[in-house]
Amino acid sequence: MQKENQGRQDEGWSRLRGGPRRWYFPPWRNFEDWTKAARRRLAAARSATAGQEVLDIPALAAAPLLDGTIGEDEWRGARRIALTPLALGTVAWIASDERYVYFAADVPADTTSEGFDQFRVWFHIGLSPWLDNERAFLDRHSGVASLRQTRFPWGDNPPRSRTDWHIYERARGASALSGHRRYELALDIVEAGIAPGVAFPLWLEVEGDPQRDAAGKFKARTNLGRAGSHAAPLWLRIEPR
Repeated sequence: MQKENQGRQDEGWSRLRGGPRRWYFPPWRNFEDWTKAARRRLAAARSATAGQEVLDIPALAAAPLLDGTIGEDEWRGARRIALTPLALGTVAWIASDERYVYFAADVPADTTSEGFDQFRVWFHIGLSPWLDNERAFLDRHSGVASLRQTRFPWGDNPPRSRTDWHIYERARGASALSGHRRYELALDIVEAGIAPGVAFPLWLEVEGDPQRDAAGKFKARTNLGRAGSHAAPLWLRIEPR
């Protein structure tokens, strides 16, 4: 039994409870470091398909304060993106500096202090046959979750899927409710494998409290805003300095 449990830990694509599994093959301290380095090289060599519009991510004069307020001055000059359905008025902003790429979302239709609220950023979409995407989720408590969706060979059987959790240690964010909900999120450019000047696919979505029936049973998710999709993402590029 002990040997079997050790084998499960040694699957190795995620940071396990108690810290990452160590693999002593220089120059990598662990398999997660190796994964990020390989992903970074693949992302740096990527380019948008011919004819695809690529949106530049502007640089901010100073880093925004991540407090969930979306100050007008601190986000001045950021890329503004209206999320659909447009009738809900959800708007996102994207900007960067030398260290971080910043995201914000203003969600007028979300006015509840309890329940389910989440702002999600998806990228590295379809980077390789084995890496489907990475994503960061920011919740109403200002908690940031980071995940990677991978596939791996399984002998003579079809490849299996795996979700790796807690892949970003330097991601941070905040959410606040003042009349309605707002989000602010920062991802470390190096840790997220986003190379300035290189186009990458991305999509955004905001989810609110689910729809429920008269008995309180879950019926459906509530989309409060989306830009792009897995099948048809936006393409963006951090302006080179």
